[in-house]
Amino acid sequence: MQEEFHRYTGYWWSPDGSGRILAVEVNDSAVDTITLSGKARTYGLAEPDDSRAEVHRYPRAGALRALH
Repeated sequence: MQEEFHRYTGYWWSPDGSGRILAVEVNDSAVDTITLSGKARTYGLAEPDDSRAEVHRYPRAGALRALH
């Protein structure tokens, strides 16, 4: 999901009604990962739960980016 560009899907229908579709494939295997624990995601609104840790790709400044 590319929320920073309001891109929640990887495909778009042609606006001319032709039935054509554009699809995007992204290779993010070179992008560093970070782990967000339940504590980082609850923002103090609920009891933290470390069992809900999630790993996400996170492109750090100066590091490798995803390839389109």
